[in-house]
Amino acid sequence: MQLKHDVRRIVIDEASQMTEAALVGTIGTFYPPIQIVLIGDSKQLSPFKYIKDDIISEMGARSALGVLQLKNNVPVIRLRETFRQSEPLMRPYSDVFYDGKLKSGKTTNSRLLLSPIFNVSKDCMFVNVEGSKSTQSGTSKINHGEMAALKFVVSKLKHAGYDHTSIMVIAYYEAQRRLAATRLPNDYEVLTVDSSQGREKDIIIVLTTRDMPTDEIFFTCDKRCNVSVSRHKEALIVLGKEGALLKTEPWNRLIKEEYFCTYTYTPA
Repeated sequence: MQLKHDVRRIVIDEASQMTEAALVGTIGTFYPPIQIVLIGDSKQLSPFKYIKDDIISEMGARSALGVLQLKNNVPVIRLRETFRQSEPLMRPYSDVFYDGKLKSGKTTNSRLLLSPIFNVSKDCMFVNVEGSKSTQSGTSKINHGEMAALKFVVSKLKHAGYDHTSIMVIAYYEAQRRLAATRLPNDYEVLTVDSSQGREKDIIIVLTTRDMPTDEIFFTCDKRCNVSVSRHKEALIVLGKEGALLKTEPWNRLIKEEYFCTYTYTPA
């Protein structure tokens, strides 16, 4: 293969989304003449379903990044500096998911983006949607009260000069994502948490949708939560019902006064 003679190194980005089986295939094809470098975050999502102790999963569906971290003969360089957010905007997910070890290489802006719009003291804001109710939609969920809160927040931001070019909406549930996509102008980017991985925007709005506490693996997954609250560059807005999130992992470690200011919205 000509590639083996012309290329000395293969760099694979977003390697947390690579399966162990795919890594074995890559090594078998190119190594040792070509060096293989994997870059990624083992604390973020993989695009495949891995079930611990399931024989098929264990034979090839584990994260390649996670497997390599267990090996003593593979050199590992740990990157702890991020340039996406300033320290106050990075601190919530750094403390909760990285043991506070991440550092920001971005200068903190003395001007708060959300302060003049919502009269709050931080650019990480939790919108407590009072009285909202989630309902089942097939295997997914929707929450009309949360949808009203989303339209309110987007309207306030647009009035302040922040439109679709600055905002991304991230929904935990596909049915709520579809509903949001129909309720907002077409230009707004509305994604699920899983499809937002690797993306970023100035302002991120996260729709949690649930109205009751849960131990559902999908919702309590640290990696999924980490992805959802680390896409922002200038401001993070989480919509949800306080009573549900404060009794649900890992949100009960995130929605704290030291990280988020709270804005209460009551649907009409």
